[in-house]
Order: sequence, then structure tokens, then C-alpha cells
Amino acid sequence: MSRTAAIYLPPDALLSSVAAPTDLMQLANRFASERTGQPGDARTRHRIAPLACRWLSRHGQDEALSTGSRLPVDAGLDDATRYDAVFVAAFEARDDRDLIARLDAAQPLSEWLRRQQRQGALIAACGSAVFLLAEAGLLDGQQATAPWWQRELFHRRYPTVKLDVSQRITQSGHVLCAGSLAGLFPLALRFVQGIVSPNAADWLAKTTLIDGAADIDTPQPRAMRQAETHDPLVAAAQYQMQQRYAEKALLGALAQQQSISPRTLVRRFQRALGMSPQAYLQMLRIDAAQRMLTRTQLAVDRIGQQVGYSDGGFFKRVFRSHTGMSPAAWRTGVTTHVSDRQLQS
Repeated sequence: MSRTAAIYLPPDALLSSVAAPTDLMQLANRFASERTGQPGDARTRHRIAPLACRWLSRHGQDEALSTGSRLPVDAGLDDATRYDAVFVAAFEARDDRDLIARLDAAQPLSEWLRRQQRQGALIAACGSAVFLLAEAGLLDGQQATAPWWQRELFHRRYPTVKLDVSQRITQSGHVLCAGSLAGLFPLALRFVQGIVSPNAADWLAKTTLIDGAADIDTPQPRAMRQAETHDPLVAAAQYQMQQRYAEKALLGALAQQQSISPRTLVRRFQRALGMSPQAYLQMLRIDAAQRMLTRTQLAVDRIGQQVGYSDGGFFKRVFRSHTGMSPAAWRTGVTTHVSDRQLQS
């Protein structure tokens, strides 16, 4: 039985969140073609495909991506098609004011999403697009996750939603959410698994090696868990630091950007988080170094340079002060732990 899924592109959509579910649906079509003997050229976005995918925009016109390029779409929200699944792509909002303006203008999308849900569609969203599901009322009284740096805005606007930003993926009934791009591929996998046969779902998981379940319980780095603050200035500074933690003279630049003195920035951080901006920055850098030690074979000094420490000796001292061991010992310990777990499984 053929199925049809829609991927809705908000303005400034992230290309990755359009491509991930589209590509996984194409893999599912390949599986179906191999098992049924049908020609293997049934493309995902063709109506004749076992699992067809249509890209939508509000008015059915080419939609601008966050990169500035544009993608052609297949239809607009006036399309009367009943979809088996709907994926709302993540998008880039400049700030809370920009996001709120988009939500205030989202009534046509809200009505369309509610109609698709009433007709039984599986619905998923990633990143800031989770706000669009909440705006449509699809998350009322349900568990959800959303971008952690927009937690306060989400709580104020949707107080009945059971928000848990520590989760990368949540599922409540037929609604799936991912709080950030870290959960995009597991989210896309579970989205496609929800509309294909069990055999195809199992094949997709084995072929892609995407773990659609493990990411749900994976804790976030310490710096992300230290993110809950009621001070919008500190929250904005944290977001900038997470994107630019390797830059030199970052704290001075942030104070200037916020139009405050470095001393005021320190005072606001201490009051909101109980630590200085410098301590938070070091936490971000060490978290990044730990990930690189685990996932790459880069030399320790090179990793130190990439996370913002030009002096290798200083990087090692800071790393030891945070973890209680040297970077080399930490890498060896993690590798040994993973190997032991694999042998036991």
C-alpha cells in the first residue's frame, strides 16, 4: 500500500531537516523495490513511489532556506491531500521577537496541521519548528522537547505542555519532537519507521546505523544542562558562546554586543548561573574536547587548539581540573569502556 508524506518548509528552513526525512524515505523505497521486483527508479518525490514525499510551503511557491538559496515545492497549504505523515522542518529565527512574529502569523499552518492530525497523520518537528506544533495545540497536555535556549519563551507561551528540554526526542501519541539538530536523524528515522512496514523499519535502522531510541535517554553535555536561566541577557550570551566558544577575546566581544560592561556580564552570570562567564566558557570548551577525544584520532594538542587553547600545556591543565585526568588518559578510559560494553553485548 502506498503512503504519502509531506515535509513543510517554513521560511528560512534548514536544508538538513528537509533532506534527512526525504533521503530516508528514498531508502525505504529502495527496500520496497528490491523486495517486490519493481524498478528501482521510483523516486521519493514521484507520485508513483511506494512512499511518496511532497515538499510544501505556505503559498506553494519556492521557499527560501536559511542559506539564502530557494527550494522548489510541490504544493501549498491549500492542498486538499490527506497525508499519512507530516514533517515540519526546522528553521532559523534571528531572536525571540522574530520567532514570536512567525508564530503570530502561523494560523493557516495551525489549521492545516490540526486537520492532518484529525485525519490520523503522524506529525514530527525539529528545533524551533516544535513551537509551530505547540502553536497549533498539538502538544497541549503532552510531553515535548524543544530548543533548550528557548525554554522560558516556550513555558510562557504554552504553559500546559510538559516540556523536558533534557530529552533529545519525545513522542506523545502520533506527535514526535526533537529539540535540536542533534536529534534530527533519530527523529527522521522514527518518522519514516512510523509509516513503513516493520520489515522496512528494521532494514532502515540496520542500514543507516541510526539509533532511533538511544538518543532519547542520552544526557546533554554539562554546559547544556547548566542552561536554565531567567535572565534573557545571560541566555543570549550562552547561545553565542556555544556557537563561538573557540574564538579569542570572546567575552569582551559579547559584552560589547550586549551593550554592557564586562563587569556587568560577570555579575549577571554569577547571579543567574552561579559561575563566571569564563568558567562557563571553559566548560563548553572541555565538553567539546571530550567529544573530539571520543570521536576523532586528532592529537591532543590539536584538539586543544580547535576548542580555543593555543597553549597545549594550559589546555591539559584546564582539562585535568575539570575531569580529574589528562586528555590522553580520558581518551583511553572512554575507549576501553566502550570496548568492554561491546564485548558484553
